[in-house]
Amino acid sequence: MSLYNTPRANQLHIGIFGKRNSGKSTLINALTGHNTALVSEVAGTTTDPVYKTIEIYGIGPCVLIDTAGFDDTGYLGQMRVEKTKLAMEKTDVAIIVCSDEDVSQELEWARAFKEHKAAVIMVINKIDQISNTDKIRKKIYEAMKEEPIKISAISKLGIERIREEIIHKLPEDFDAKSITGDLVGEG
Repeated sequence: MSLYNTPRANQLHIGIFGKRNSGKSTLINALTGHNTALVSEVAGTTTDPVYKTIEIYGIGPCVLIDTAGFDDTGYLGQMRVEKTKLAMEKTDVAIIVCSDEDVSQELEWARAFKEHKAAVIMVINKIDQISNTDKIRKKIYEAMKEEPIKISAISKLGIERIREEIIHKLPEDFDAKSITGDLVGEG
């Protein structure tokens, strides 16, 4: 399976979700090893979902989806949140990035992904900048019964653990091939 000849629809879609300035775009850059996503201290830098095709060792071609913060406000902010919700529908594996103690929105989105049968990976970012990671970890663990991954996207600490968890949480039918391959469509 080649990165460039695998149709995007057949690739694993990994969405990065979280509040504005939680480090979603920085995480995309850490996962790809390139300055793929625009990074800024200005809240709301990512306005529309950005789809980036990459290859992840052990999985193959994937599409990373960088989304606007789901806490965006105002008229334009609500439009961005709606686009983020549309990206949710295309997501096979959701990485939800937390970077402050109030994780209520993140947990709400995690539950919504689970209802849509998407795998969820909870991540606590900015562990080199925030001091209350144990409180955040406890809230996530109590709600999800899963241990979140602590990372620093900017220094790439913990990034390999995310790759391992993506492989661990691949959908059961991810590599299922039909007998006709891509010669004919369904129906």
